[in-house]
Order: sequence, then structure tokens, then C-alpha cells
Amino acid sequence: MIIKLIILFIIIWFGVRIYTALQAKKAKNTTVKKVQDMVSCGTCGIHSPVDEAIKVGDKYYCSQKHLPKE
Repeated sequence: MIIKLIILFIIIWFGVRIYTALQAKKAKNTTVKKVQDMVSCGTCGIHSPVDEAIKVGDKYYCSQKHLPKE
């Protein structure tokens, strides 16, 4: 009986070790999003990523609708 308990304990111990190793590997493989600079719209003030904003002169705008009328 004691041998069965020892074998069961060893199986559970290996299972926990494998599970924690897989979880650590999964956590390591998650990608981190790149932090982007944010700019404020010259019309409404909303903040947008600099690569999505429209630059006119030294100001940024969030959409075509907010561009200054010429």
C-alpha cells in the first residue's frame, strides 16, 4: 500500500512540474506591445498614436474632418 502511495505522489509531483514548466514557457512567449508616442489632436484634444495621426505643420490631427480649413 505504501508503495502505491509513493508512486502516486511521484506521478502527481511530475505532473505539477510539467504543468508549471508549460505555464512558465507560455508566459515567456507572450508578446509585449510596442509603446508608441501619443500626440494630441489640434482640434478636439484627443490623444492618438503618432503613426495614426495626421501631421500638418507642427500640429497633429486625429482625422481628416479635424484638419484646418484652408
